[in-house]
Amino acid sequence: MGTTLSAPCRAPSVLIRTPGRLMDMSRQSIQRFVDRAFLKAEPTNAAIVQSNISMSWAELEARTRVLAASLAGASLGKGKRIAVLTNDRVAMIVSMLAIFRAGAVFVPFDAAHPREQLLKMCQVAEPSALISDDSCSDEEKSAIGASIATQLSLADIPLNAELPPDIEKTSPDDPAYIYFTSGTTGTPKAILGRSGGLVHFIEWEVSSLDLPKGIRVAQTTTPGHDPFLRDILVPLSRGGSIMIPPERNTILVPRDLVDWVSTSDANLLHMTPTIFRNLCGGRLRAEDAPNLNWLLIAGEKLNTVDVQGWYQQFGHQAALYNLYGPTETTLAKFCHKISANDLNTPIVPIGRPISETEFAVLDENGAPCARGTVGELEIRTRHASLGYFNSAAQGGFQFCDGDAVVRYRTGDFVSQQADDTLSFVGRRDRQVKLLGERIELAEVESAILSATPLRSCHVLVAPGASNADELVAFYIDDGSEAQEAFDRSALTHILSPARIPRRFIPVAAFPLTANGKMDEAVLLRMADAAGTGVAPVDEAETQANGLTEQLFEIWRSVLSHDDFGTDDAFMTVGGDSMTIMQLVMQVEENFGYELSLWDVFEDLTVNKLTTLIEEAA
Repeated sequence: MGTTLSAPCRAPSVLIRTPGRLMDMSRQSIQRFVDRAFLKAEPTNAAIVQSNISMSWAELEARTRVLAASLAGASLGKGKRIAVLTNDRVAMIVSMLAIFRAGAVFVPFDAAHPREQLLKMCQVAEPSALISDDSCSDEEKSAIGASIATQLSLADIPLNAELPPDIEKTSPDDPAYIYFTSGTTGTPKAILGRSGGLVHFIEWEVSSLDLPKGIRVAQTTTPGHDPFLRDILVPLSRGGSIMIPPERNTILVPRDLVDWVSTSDANLLHMTPTIFRNLCGGRLRAEDAPNLNWLLIAGEKLNTVDVQGWYQQFGHQAALYNLYGPTETTLAKFCHKISANDLNTPIVPIGRPISETEFAVLDENGAPCARGTVGELEIRTRHASLGYFNSAAQGGFQFCDGDAVVRYRTGDFVSQQADDTLSFVGRRDRQVKLLGERIELAEVESAILSATPLRSCHVLVAPGASNADELVAFYIDDGSEAQEAFDRSALTHILSPARIPRRFIPVAAFPLTANGKMDEAVLLRMADAAGTGVAPVDEAETQANGLTEQLFEIWRSVLSHDDFGTDDAFMTVGGDSMTIMQLVMQVEENFGYELSLWDVFEDLTVNKLTTLIEEAA
């Protein structure tokens, strides 16, 4: 199957406003960018740091050079799609940089994703080769690699090799990577990233923030999410250090996240608003991270209450930026530096376009909207991706023959303010119709945050009585008296009856997907469990030990069901990233016992937890 990269181009009929500030950005491929970055880096400086282990720039250069030479020698160079399957973050970084140096296309497969999802990705991307290592089981590698012609093990790569002098060079308009987004049919869509577009964003970030040489960047993004690219390439471009968390789940537990940020001495963090809330929830203080200077937040809407909580704990030591941009237009295309003026609005603006980016706010007929009017955002840039790979349907893309600029209809609703900044209103696909009213869920969330004591909330549509759809609001339970006294009738003055959620469900923390975004599927399961009520406790099984009974009650609370026994493992009866956090927090709060993630993953049962707590007493 081929790549569809063009579509009929209509004559321009929209007003493009507010071009971003132009900079003297170089036009180079990611292949040349990586090679030049290695030449400029100080060889003995630390390139990658994880706990007490570090890898120098000289060692990283050698490992990527050897792997790139092996790829080139196997005719897996320019344009070839190379999938990488590993649980080892360092191995993923080495593989990505080697693939770029070989001129090939990086296709990351996050080993934490369900196998069926990875198989669908494999069918769409049609990789020519699979790189893997011993961090994945032979069963995993054989299942994913069954349809891939060439399979390479990092353990079999020679210790030394030089890049062949005749390695084929790539151009800025060649493909560099594939990342996936959800498709409406259940089949993921593969976004083919443009080499020069990736370099443009990295150079923009480094230049705009005036990032210093040797910067330490925290690696908070999983490999299956495209901000992973900036986690790696920003420190690479400045000869800095990539700081990797000790465990994959470190960023999911607020206390562990704060401990790691503090000990890593990171200067810059990229993160989603949900991870940002975890950082705030862990109560990071300025004295804990004196050298933390930049936080770049992107991926979801950023609520002002989260920023207020951050300033209360951390002050103004670090500069906060809100970034916006779909994967289709390469990482991010709008930026807003957060200031005190933003603390008086429910949602932080997404700001203005970055360099070499233009936009229009359009109504349903494709005509420009007046300032202050909500419309769909269209982005115009020559640094967009190359479109959807192996797909005749190009969605919101519009490629014009003979014109380097790509127009992309984002499906996001925004409004343009008097000072030309944009404010995010919501997704087109987050509009619902209930009781005859068209409702924007983001609007309901903003109203709740502005008129109630709730600090964070997420509103979804879920089946209610008689399976009729209703609005359900999930909120972070902070245990405050103000929250306990909250009465939903306070919303009747600002929302119509159809817009007021019928149910408010407290959660200890919002569940996250592997990409660090809100896991709405988990929230819907919680809504379903909360609506069905809770079955009575099996007294015969739990009365024998008072501690066991208390722990059984905690498990039942966090899992929202009691269909398990005291010898059933937590992860086999519905445990996930969100309920793990709730369990850890409740056990520490009630018994003062610090439950490790390893204990949870190693077949933790109620009886085992009882023994652990008793032995620690």
